[in-house]
Amino acid sequence: MARYALIVAGIVHSTPEYAERPEFAPSIVLIELPEGSPVAPGWLYDGAQFTAPAPQPVPLPTSADVDAERDRRISAGFMFQGVRYQSRLPSANQPGDWDVFSGKALEALIAIMAGALAGDLRWSDPAADFAWIAADNSRVPMDAQTVIELGKAAAAHRSAHTFAGSDLKAMATIPADYTADHWWPAIN
Repeated sequence: MARYALIVAGIVHSTPEYAERPEFAPSIVLIELPEGSPVAPGWLYDGAQFTAPAPQPVPLPTSADVDAERDRRISAGFMFQGVRYQSRLPSANQPGDWDVFSGKALEALIAIMAGALAGDLRWSDPAADFAWIAADNSRVPMDAQTVIELGKAAAAHRSAHTFAGSDLKAMATIPADYTADHWWPAIN
């Protein structure tokens, strides 16, 4: 089988292999390529030689690209007291975890104001110990004070990534490696 360059209007469209050289319309040029030839679709042919296309400039990252990376990192979760918790941002498909953090932290604050003590796991429901479901689906018992600290950790996680993204977008040119860890808060 031989490999050919299928050329239309001076541009290589494909490099198929044929057992026998087929015939095409006169507007289509078919040239047998030497074994190992680098010619590929997109190369130019001037009737005598092949030329690789000019490299296309890599588009510079945009603010939207940084926002997407920021959101990905926020949604990747965070560590609190040695346990990973989900922190998904809301999307069209799901409500996210942020309303849950703020709602439970507010409920915990109200319970503390009503007299819930450290170590009291029945602050939310007098019939059951309160537990937060971690990213690995384990249930972590928490008193009201710990839930407030969890909410603060979640807010700090989101805030740190929001400011890191803002710093990147404020640069004269967003660095091509804007997704590299060194631009973002360390994940603990």
